[in-house]
Amino acid sequence: MTRESARIALDVLPVRSQQFLDRRIRPHVAQVRTTVVDSVVRPVAPGGRARARHASLLDGHTFNLHAVLPLEEADGEAGFLYFVRGRAHHRVPVRLHRAGRTELHADTTVPLGPLPGGVDLEPGRWGLRVVVAGAGGTARAFDLEGPLGPTTAGGPTQSPPASPLTGYRYQIRVTPLGLCRISVRRPQPHAEMVRLELRPEGAVVAFRMVGMTRARPVAVELACGAGLVEVVPTAGDGDLLAFAVPFDAMLGAATGGSAPGSVGTTGVGTTTGAGTTSGPGTTTGPPTATGPAAPAEPGDVAAVGAAGGTFGPEPPERDWQIVVRMRDGSRLPLGRELDVPRMPRRVFRMRTRLVATEGGALIRVRPHYNARRQFRLACTAIHRARPGVTA
Repeated sequence: MTRESARIALDVLPVRSQQFLDRRIRPHVAQVRTTVVDSVVRPVAPGGRARARHASLLDGHTFNLHAVLPLEEADGEAGFLYFVRGRAHHRVPVRLHRAGRTELHADTTVPLGPLPGGVDLEPGRWGLRVVVAGAGGTARAFDLEGPLGPTTAGGPTQSPPASPLTGYRYQIRVTPLGLCRISVRRPQPHAEMVRLELRPEGAVVAFRMVGMTRARPVAVELACGAGLVEVVPTAGDGDLLAFAVPFDAMLGAATGGSAPGSVGTTGVGTTTGAGTTSGPGTTTGPPTATGPAAPAEPGDVAAVGAAGGTFGPEPPERDWQIVVRMRDGSRLPLGRELDVPRMPRRVFRMRTRLVATEGGALIRVRPHYNARRQFRLACTAIHRARPGVTA
C-alpha cells in the first residue's frame, strides 16, 4: 500500500464507521428504546407528554414539528413551543387544531439561528416543551417526546447537515427516557468555497469565512511543492471574498523559482523564475520556460515550435493547494465543509478547461476536491510563451 492510498483509507475510515453505526446499530437501539418508553416511562410520566409524530430539520436550520397532545377537554385558545436550557428559554407560537375527542394537534415551523423570525439558540442541548393556554387563564405544559424511530440513516450525506447560512449544526436527539432535545454545535473556523468561475481567459474563486467574526484574511496562498504564490482577496457582495487565480505567477513559481511569488489586487506583483516585475499590478516580462526549446526532429510533432511559443513533451500535472492566511498568522485550507455530501470529490465533477493566460501561456486546469474536502487546482502547462512575446 502506498503512502497516498494509506492516507485516503484513513480519511474514509470515519465515514465507513459512521455508516456501519447508522445501518446496523442505531435501528436496534431505537427499537429497544421505543419498547422501554411505551411500557415503562409513559405510564408514570407526571402531567402527560406530547408525542412528536414528525420532527425534522429542513436545509439544516428550519425546524418542523407536528405533535399530538393528550387533551380530553375543550380546545386550547393558544399554544406555544418553548426551547428551554437552564434558565434561558425561547418561545414561538404553534397552530392548534383538534383531531377527534382526545387529541389536540400542534404544528409549527421556525428557522433556527440569527435569521429574521428565527430562534437564536446558543450551543448546547435544548429541551422542548409545549404549553397550551385554556379559556379560564389556565395553562398546561407538556414535555415533548420522541420521535422514537431511528433518526439517522446511513448514506452519502452528512448527518446532521450544517446550516448553509451560519454553519451551525442542529440535531434532533432523543434521551434514554424518550424526551426530545435539540443539540446545537457552533462551526469550526474555516474558509468555505462558494463558487469557481473558470473561463478561457482566467479563473475567479469566491469564498467566505465561517465560524469567525473579527478575524480577517490578509492573503491567499497557492502552494505546490517549493512553489508559492500569494494573492490579496477583494471584498465582494455581503461576506464574500474573491480573487483571480494568478496562473502566470504560478507557472513562474513552478518552473524553478526559489522565492515565493506575490500578486496584488490588480495583477501580478512579483513572480519567481524568468519573469520580472516592476511592482504590484505591472509586469515587465511574462514567465518563460527554464531553457531553450529542443530542436524538432523529423516526424516529431510534439516538439514542433509555434510562432510566439513552444510545444514540447507535456510536463507533469501540478496540484496546487489553496490556503487562506489570517491576520494572526493561522492558515485555513479552502474547502467545502457545509455541503451535504460526505465526500464531495465523488459528487462535484468539475470540468477541465484550457486557460490562455495574459502572458501567452496555455494551461489545462482541472479543479477538484481531495478526500479531506479541500479544494485544489491541478494545472498542466501545455504551451509556454517565448520571451518578449505576449498574447
